[in-house]
Amino acid sequence: MNIGGPESRVTTSAADRSNTVVDGAPRPVSNWRLTSLAAAAIDVLSTILAIKSAGKLIHFLPAADAWAFQNHVILAGLLLAATYGALGLYRLPGTLPCGRLRLRVLGALLLAGYSLLATVADNGWGAAMLFAVLSGGLVVMIGYIANELLGVALSRVGQSGIPTAIIGIGEEARAVAVCLRDNPDIGLRPVGFIALPDQPAVGVELPLPLLCRLEHAALIEPKLDVAVVAMNCKDRADIEARFGPMPFPHIALIRNKQALQALRLSPDAFLADTKALRFSGQGQGAANARLLKRAIDLVFAVPAAILTLPIILLLIAAVRIADPGRAVFLQQRTGFRGRAFNVYKIRTMYKDAEERLETALAADPKRAAEWRSNFKLENDPRILPGIGHILRRFSLDELPQLWNVLLGDMSLVGPRPFPPYHLKSFDQEFQTMRASVIPGLTGLWQITVRSDGDLAAQKEQDTLYIENWSIWLDLQIMLQTVPAVLRAKGAR
Repeated sequence: MNIGGPESRVTTSAADRSNTVVDGAPRPVSNWRLTSLAAAAIDVLSTILAIKSAGKLIHFLPAADAWAFQNHVILAGLLLAATYGALGLYRLPGTLPCGRLRLRVLGALLLAGYSLLATVADNGWGAAMLFAVLSGGLVVMIGYIANELLGVALSRVGQSGIPTAIIGIGEEARAVAVCLRDNPDIGLRPVGFIALPDQPAVGVELPLPLLCRLEHAALIEPKLDVAVVAMNCKDRADIEARFGPMPFPHIALIRNKQALQALRLSPDAFLADTKALRFSGQGQGAANARLLKRAIDLVFAVPAAILTLPIILLLIAAVRIADPGRAVFLQQRTGFRGRAFNVYKIRTMYKDAEERLETALAADPKRAAEWRSNFKLENDPRILPGIGHILRRFSLDELPQLWNVLLGDMSLVGPRPFPPYHLKSFDQEFQTMRASVIPGLTGLWQITVRSDGDLAAQKEQDTLYIENWSIWLDLQIMLQTVPAVLRAKGAR
């Protein structure tokens, strides 16, 4: 079914002439079993690719053991897919992005243990441990990205996720349906609405077909496994006390679009009321979380800084050729607990950028309004031709901020540190919330709206991250940053 098609208008004839399934409404196809098999097959292939790549990188095992190594690779792929299945990675109703990543890391740890035991006798502890760690890391990255690409491909043909009914046709229900449709990584594919008995459907425009009224939901064929209830209910018992028995094995309680976005972030919130995990600067738990976050930053930032140093030097040279002068500059930003610090950036603008901006805004009221909306311009006169646009499009100008991460001023993941003039555009409560976490090199905003988002979108995304922070969310954002940068969506 193509759920991205034209809107369906529910009229009196559709809602009142029939108390059963609406004539002509598409019948949802439950294809999650085939999707699960495809995901398992991809995991087997990803595991084989990851282990062989790890072996090539460290020249692991002599040629005489090639046959034994090949058997190990194939068996490891099958064992990992079986482990993921046992952990519930492929099981209905599925898991959310953070939960999928957590299960993949757990499975990779088990795989690393198996690889260590299977290879230590022939290679010694040092080489076997290096091989186990490298293969486990590659398994997580390759398997996660490959399966997310599978989800994207399925979403383009309207077959991603579990066919899901939306109970209710009110404003919140419609907003939740659109959000589910536009975010296939959540794993729920909305196929239509089920009107409540007390909801008149005359002249209501719906983004998806009206399937039936609630009292006849059991007549939908084929049966749907999941329904979303977008209203203020405590649990399934509360819903059924108000509306009668629900013919759906699984029900997700999502009170509004914001709760749905929080559900998307939390690894344990599926099919339950979402619970925010506020990450503030208070309490022993938060302090321990910051220590763990800092350790992860160093593990990834140190090798990243070393590997990107030649690229940074080449970019600096290119900027100096385009516009002679200093190519790296410092810019004051506001960080953890409101402390000011300087971020390192590669210059993407002319040296007289501020004068160029003032002239452009004074000459064009529309551009001035665009600037006030999100402090960005579609065609910014300050940016260097060629190299400046490349640096911004792929966020290469921010590579020197790995040094800020090493210094502890920033984390790899967190809300982007704003200049003072940008930060002052938000209310004091939000400024205080932002100051409760360490700013990041990348964040939720960067993998979603980027520069396409206005101030309201920035506030919404940063609030969702802060109130639903977890190590798994950080790892998920890091994994999604690379494809987001390569797509360059919203980059300016």
